[in-house]
Amino acid sequence: MAEAAGQTIVLADDSKLNKEAFVEIVPLRSVHTIVSNVAAPREWAQTLRAHRLQWTVAH
Repeated sequence: MAEAAGQTIVLADDSKLNKEAFVEIVPLRSVHTIVSNVAAPREWAQTLRAHRLQWTVAH
């Protein structure tokens, strides 16, 4: 579905960040925006730029 979508938004709270998962649900190349309750981790900066990902903090 993500490949066919015009825009893919991932909603993930801080408990989901920097965790290894058993499966990959959607590759970053298919994501346009990540919405989280916290700012993007500093170590993600290069990856966000490389994939042209927007990070939005929801309060």
